[in-house]
Amino acid sequence: MAAWLWEEVDVNRSGSSGDLSKLFKNEGVKRPGVLKRNAPPTDATLLAREAIQNSWDAGIALARELRSEGREPPRFTLRFVYKDFTGDEKNRLIRACGLRELAERASRCDRRELGLADQDCLDDLDEPGRPLSALYVEESGTTGMGGPWKGAASKLYLALVSIGFTAKAKGAGGSYGYGKAGLIRASAIRTVVAHTCFREHPDEPGVTRRLLGMTYWGQHSVDGTPYTGFARLGRQVDDDVAVPFDDDDADDRAIQMSMRKRSPESPEDLGSSFLLIDPTVDPEALCRAVEINWWPAIITDKIDIEIETSRGDVLHPRPKRDDVLMTFIRGYEIATQPQDNKPENEFKRELQPYQPRGGDRYRLGTIGLVADLAGWSYDNATSGDDTEDGGVDHQSLVALVRGPHMVVEYYPAARTPPHVRGTFLAHEDVDDLLRQTEPRAHDAWLPSREEGEEGIHPDAPKVAKQVLRRIRHHVQEFRQQLKPQPDREHDVRLPLLDDLLRGILENRGDRAAPPPPADPRLISIGIDQKPEIAPGGRVRMRARAHFALTQQVDRDDLECRIGIRYAFDEDGALGDNCPLSVVRCPDGFRVVSQGDTGTVIEGRLTREATAFEVVSEPYDPDWTGQLIVKANPVDPAMASNTGTDRSGDPHE
Repeated sequence: MAAWLWEEVDVNRSGSSGDLSKLFKNEGVKRPGVLKRNAPPTDATLLAREAIQNSWDAGIALARELRSEGREPPRFTLRFVYKDFTGDEKNRLIRACGLRELAERASRCDRRELGLADQDCLDDLDEPGRPLSALYVEESGTTGMGGPWKGAASKLYLALVSIGFTAKAKGAGGSYGYGKAGLIRASAIRTVVAHTCFREHPDEPGVTRRLLGMTYWGQHSVDGTPYTGFARLGRQVDDDVAVPFDDDDADDRAIQMSMRKRSPESPEDLGSSFLLIDPTVDPEALCRAVEINWWPAIITDKIDIEIETSRGDVLHPRPKRDDVLMTFIRGYEIATQPQDNKPENEFKRELQPYQPRGGDRYRLGTIGLVADLAGWSYDNATSGDDTEDGGVDHQSLVALVRGPHMVVEYYPAARTPPHVRGTFLAHEDVDDLLRQTEPRAHDAWLPSREEGEEGIHPDAPKVAKQVLRRIRHHVQEFRQQLKPQPDREHDVRLPLLDDLLRGILENRGDRAAPPPPADPRLISIGIDQKPEIAPGGRVRMRARAHFALTQQVDRDDLECRIGIRYAFDEDGALGDNCPLSVVRCPDGFRVVSQGDTGTVIEGRLTREATAFEVVSEPYDPDWTGQLIVKANPVDPAMASNTGTDRSGDPHE
């Protein structure tokens, strides 16, 4: 009997493609400012954020259960273990995981259609001397993935099979359905095997361990039969039904796959192990991703994480060794600890409580900030080869942290110097409300979430908006304190000299000539702009600009240069540009440049209005921007003092 059972497309059932890695394919990972430097790959970040978050949520749940019973919970630990298999061990793993079946199917299909790369371990399973690589994610001190195998009661079903179910406890990291994407993308062949040990459930007595494998490929056909791309490795009870292996059978399979055996009698053994074949993430990148995303939990000794390489070396995330992360760590310390002395380069504020009209009163949390006035606070860029452009665009960044102590986001709070960094720690009053506003990647608090959206408390978007607004306010307050005060030495007044000079000017017979009148405008401009909602709760600006020659031009057409940019408002002044895309450019006109100075278009204008349409990249709804449009003749002689500038209304 085949090890894998492939799910056929059935028009009588709801269905989807098994290529769940696409859930995060176009979302990317945020790397603002200095965090672009030495940033780990996207797959490493997704694995670190999603896998650890799901395990940590289960660890918190077990601790809550045991304490309610008067028992001391075990310490939560998580190990990432890389192994290379050769010889008999390799063959045993190939058989246990049914890899030859997967290789045979992949050879009969278009790999791109399956969501696979051009080459992976399935191409050379039987090549002598070629090791088979695997990554084991082993948690201890968690609930495991228990619950009866029916309906949506099994956590194993929710974690590996379902999509989008939200069934986690209050304050947890997110829904079960999307966490699997981090695991899937960490396997080159998109295959995950889970072995889990849990406490007995009254609706399913006697069952305490399960093992299930899942393959997540794209929709495809074999011998004319269409398949969804989902496949299960389990106990086949029918031609089209496979369920997890239970108890002793699960243990036997786990041992064949080099997973450790677990006992439900020991709280330390409760938890899950995940096997990822042909890992796409290397240990060093994973360690860096853990440091960047989990330093709050690491420095507060809430979690133990270690990463063992295939050579046997053990890596421990050490965020305090990183100079950049230390600035955020210091912000956390300022926010959470009493400060005897207040250095001028440090700042702490407890956000004022917030009470929506007719609602509850919420304590929001505390922010701690730091600055380096002799260093990065006034750096515009860091030279070097750390990023594609050879430098880092510094910004004021605040690490957003709530209950699970993962960094939700490094929030860009200001773009101009002096730059500051720090951490905001949410109060438990708003922890769950903020969680409700997070997208599926759990990497932002979105004030734009609809109040009526399922699972969203009416106060949640309001709280998120107030938190972000007050973070920006306090960042601005600190930055203002850091700015040098004007030199008052030169403000000395000499009253007698002032009176003398005033009298001379007032009695002067010849008056200063008035400025000459401005040259006539050659080009008229009209602007029509409006913000619109973009995916992920962000916004973007869409605008139409109309240009035409005025009656001051003595010819029917004129070669002109048009400039369009959308600039963010920063402290009452125009700051960085938001990138624009030209979605309508009439025939005869060409885009000659797009960059930091905006978009430049050239072509011949006539007396008839010519319309262009542009749209900005999505941006945070808390930013305010202004559209700035210019038009000038290309001929320098005509362009002198006759160009036309127009600005659209500022939009939030």
